[in-house]
Amino acid sequence: MADSAPIFPRYIRVEDSSNVGEARRLAAGLCRSLGFDETRSAQAALIATELASNIVKHAAAGGDLILRAFEIAGATGIDILALDRGPGMLNVGVSLRDGHSTTGSAGTGLGAIRRLSAAFDLSSAPGQGCAVFSRLWQDKPPAPAAAGHVAFNVAAVCLPVAGEQACGDAWAMRAGGRAEEATSFMLADGLGHGPDAACAANLAVAIFAKNALRSPGEILRLIHEGLHGSRGAAVAVAQVSGA
Repeated sequence: MADSAPIFPRYIRVEDSSNVGEARRLAAGLCRSLGFDETRSAQAALIATELASNIVKHAAAGGDLILRAFEIAGATGIDILALDRGPGMLNVGVSLRDGHSTTGSAGTGLGAIRRLSAAFDLSSAPGQGCAVFSRLWQDKPPAPAAAGHVAFNVAAVCLPVAGEQACGDAWAMRAGGRAEEATSFMLADGLGHGPDAACAANLAVAIFAKNALRSPGEILRLIHEGLHGSRGAAVAVAQVSGA
């Protein structure tokens, strides 16, 4: 990456039209810090603008926009994720068609986002809200062989509660060494909020990392014992067979 310091996820709350410009500037600034060219930076800014605008138009309770930078096999990219608890979409396929609009707009926003994105995904639950994901690469994506074989596409969002700097939630995964071996997943919710909750959740991650190939019950026992003296956490462990 052009920026030698680690770049952590950027997050904004989207509640009114003033946040749309903030989202655009945030995306453009992140791209510039990574060395994206003007075209890619403008594409990212447009995607962030459309996603934030959709939240303002459709979600009366507002929503969230999360941006993160990452690197895979030497290739740099950014992810943009929009989350809201609006009315959702009754028919995602129809909503993605150019010209479809429920607010009197041109109805090209989601289609434009999908066309500009190297990877795009959308999930909607009527009455519960939407999640829209977009990925852009600085240049070319890594070759599949360079990126490695991935049996599962896994991601999670962990953000501190309003007013806190540290997040009390954490997660981790560990894939088995062979295709037939299980992949282990863990979620930890540190009790309360803030640094003490984050310390407990991160301790659970560290214990999981050392014992991820054990059975779920054994992993939970070791985490339970290891968290004695900490704030404590609610923890879940699952394993999925790769066979």
